This record gives sequence, structure tokens and C-alpha cells, in this order.
Amino acid sequence: MKDSFNLEEAYWKQTEALVRCVPQYAALRQITLERVNVSEIQSLSRFVNATRLQFASNLIQKYQTACIDVYKPVVLTNDAVRRLIAPPVVEWHEGRPILFDGTHRVWTALRNGMKWIYVLSLRDVNLPLPCEITPWGQVTVRPDKYSRNENLRSLNMLYYRPVTDTFNSDRSILLE
Repeated sequence: MKDSFNLEEAYWKQTEALVRCVPQYAALRQITLERVNVSEIQSLSRFVNATRLQFASNLIQKYQTACIDVYKPVVLTNDAVRRLIAPPVVEWHEGRPILFDGTHRVWTALRNGMKWIYVLSLRDVNLPLPCEITPWGQVTVRPDKYSRNENLRSLNMLYYRPVTDTFNSDRSILLE
């Protein structure tokens, strides 16, 4: 998506409906927007893409310009599309927030010294993690594309949640 875009706050019902498009989240009792300490969030991803990091950096600036708390749900509008951008998604496992979507945004928030961000918080997902946790100090920037299997160490597809696939699909495009 181009870097020339505008943001406006999104409605909660739009955001919740998008999250419920992920099959493993469809029947969850509660999906909440929660402000969490960035340093407590743990990553599943091993890599971040340099181009997407630039977009994430621009996104934070747009949040600040629009006076919207980082990362509340927003509608991103550019010349081509209106798209719902949901906050990063964390599942809570053993009292820890594990990141399932939003690696580039959380990485950027960490690098910018942000203390708190908004996330979609899922506390009642009764599935094991689909792969190993990667400490942030081991997450590396790559200029090239990488596969899901490269990015998620010891991935077990039986437990994979297609959060990013769903959020980047046509389901997130809003019609007038």
C-alpha cells in the first residue's frame, strides 16, 4: 500500500467482525481492545521486512498526526482503497501476550521507544502456539521476501491461525 494515506478511527463492530473471520477466533466469547506494555509482547516471527518497516514507521506518524492512540483500529484511505487496519493481535498464553499479527508495527513501536500500544487481546483461545517464540533480540530485518515456514520456527500448521492472511484480504476493504 502506498505511503500517501489518511487515517480515521474505525468502528468497533467493523474490527470485531474482521477478527471473527479468522476461523479459530469466530466463536470467542470476548475480543477486547487493550492497552499493553510493548516490552511484554513476545514475537513468533523471526524476520521483519525492511519495506514493511518503513510503512509501519509512516503509519505511526499518521496516527500521531491524526491524534489517534497507537494502534487503535483505523480506516486507512488512499487513492485506491479504504481498508480497515486492525490493531496488532495478541493471544495470552501462560499470562504472556504472544503476537499473532502486527510484527512490523510492534517492532517499530519498540524501536521508537514507545511504552504502550493498543492491541486486540484474545484471552480464551484454547489452542497451543503454532510455533516457537522468537525473542525480539533474535528477530532480524530482511530486505527480501521470506516464506511462512522460514519466518515461523518449527511451524505446526494444525495450530496456525491465518490472522495476517485474513486482515490483508478483501475482507478488510470497506465499501462506501
